[in-house]
Amino acid sequence: MLPLKTVIEDIDGLATYLKGQVGWVPLDKAKKAIDNKLVDNRKLEATRRIGLLDRDGVNVRLTEDGRSFATGDAAQRAAIMRKAIRSVSLYAETIEWMHHSKVANPTKAEVGNYWHDKHQDQLEGAQGAALTDAVIFFMRIAGEAGLGKFTRGTKGSPDSYLKTDAAAIADFVNTSPGTATAQHTKSEAGTETPTPQNAVPATASDPPRPSIDVSASPAVHVNIEIHIAANATAETVAEIFKNMRKYVLNDPHDRDA
Repeated sequence: MLPLKTVIEDIDGLATYLKGQVGWVPLDKAKKAIDNKLVDNRKLEATRRIGLLDRDGVNVRLTEDGRSFATGDAAQRAAIMRKAIRSVSLYAETIEWMHHSKVANPTKAEVGNYWHDKHQDQLEGAQGAALTDAVIFFMRIAGEAGLGKFTRGTKGSPDSYLKTDAAAIADFVNTSPGTATAQHTKSEAGTETPTPQNAVPATASDPPRPSIDVSASPAVHVNIEIHIAANATAETVAEIFKNMRKYVLNDPHDRDA
């Protein structure tokens, strides 16, 4: 089932305890040390689902991201939550929907209907109150990621909503891993093959490599004009006449071995 019934304070409380533990921690031990509500299965699963916790049935431990979240500053925690959003396709696609459809300050009902209509295959059976709770958890995570601020409903405005930060959302979408990979691939595709060591560099003044052989004999006269740049090196000039002997005069001594 989608993560639900979990607030950031629940994740903080569990992470604060586990960061001081070594290796796997039995759930029975954790229940004796911290508030039992923090070890509620729904909260454990929510923390695991966003990549901060490992579970093996009766034991738990923080992941590397979980430890970084527990010890990091606000910027580090936000970065980890953005990574968590990208790891859950439903969350990432919802942020992209907000950006491309210019959806500002969506309510839980708007996001819930978007999920219901467009992402039935990712809801894992959540519907009704469970779907609404899952949307609220997503909004809390988005707020912690710096993409906006989760605002609870009030008597005057009963529907909770995410007060979006359009600039932060645009940055999230435009700097997604897929974009970075595409740019990296394009860069690699445009990379020139390095010139082998000791190779004679090609210059604008070098003559084109002949494509045919011409045999010289007393009955055949060939007039060839050679234009050599004034700044050509001695090595370049020598290479030009070597190629003349090799391709025009068909001198076997200058053929490649």
